[in-house]
Amino acid sequence: LHCTATNVIIENNVIKGVIIESKSGRQAILSDIVIDATNLERHMKNTNLVITGEGRVDSQTAYGKTPSGVAKSARKHGIPTLVIGGGITDDAKDIFSHGIDALESACARDMSLEDAIKHSREHQANAAERAIRLVLVGKKITKK
Repeated sequence: LHCTATNVIIENNVIKGVIIESKSGRQAILSDIVIDATNLERHMKNTNLVITGEGRVDSQTAYGKTPSGVAKSARKHGIPTLVIGGGITDDAKDIFSHGIDALESACARDMSLEDAIKHSREHQANAAERAIRLVLVGKKITKK
């Protein structure tokens, strides 16, 4: 299916979704659609940690972007949520008051956007490993 993003849905100066157009017509895509399409609630059973992400984490992440929808679902089940972002802005700390528990950058150093995209799988895997290692440190601390 080929589609084109044609507009954004903005509410109170916060991006809530995107309008796409395809041969089937025009459609609004919101984080709830992603949550429903992936049957996320089913995956929450027997889960101890949720890891999600997006290209750029900023203060708007808490307002309708997919990570906030994922965190909302996890919160219903008492599961902490970690977001891995390709980039993290200075105001990203605002997401902690909206149910996202932890934040990790996929990029461990300054790099061009081209390099970040070209090696994104490696960067994401490294970020996930760093995050899990922090979880393991936390477990060791609580055992003392």
